[in-house]
Amino acid sequence: MFGSGIPISSGQRAYFISSTIADNKCKTATAANTQGHNLRIESEEVYMINSIVTSTTSVGNDIYIASGKKLTSHGGNIVGTIEGSFTPHMSDVSGKKPVDVFGTNGLADNGGYPKTIALATKLATTSLADIQSVLSAMNLWMNVDTTVDQRGVNRSVTAASSGAYEK
Repeated sequence: MFGSGIPISSGQRAYFISSTIADNKCKTATAANTQGHNLRIESEEVYMINSIVTSTTSVGNDIYIASGKKLTSHGGNIVGTIEGSFTPHMSDVSGKKPVDVFGTNGLADNGGYPKTIALATKLATTSLADIQSVLSAMNLWMNVDTTVDQRGVNRSVTAASSGAYEK
């Protein structure tokens, strides 16, 4: 049995844009047969920019990429442990635990909805122009407002924080 916070099956497409995926608890019926991930990728079309994926409670790696599948990084990401083939962007930061990213901050009402985890420090940043350029090239069917974080707080134009929370 496998569990994951977010499973992406073959044939599905997913975009993670200024997202925070942290501390998903993934467990199955027995401890001997447990493997969990924050993000489980079994698709060729998964894209990530300016996002955070890290956890201390996942039994497996934070990101699992099935053989022959792909996670495309467009930069500014902070990731913990990865199983599978992944080529990070030069502006990605990997191998980080939640304490490295969030300090002792937990999920809280930091203003806005839903709750967020406040960053302790900026580890990776991306300019809004870079984010908007990547999104334009992706030709998404939806409009993504990259100028504000999840709470509606304005992002730094030259160095937007990774994830859903602007420091």
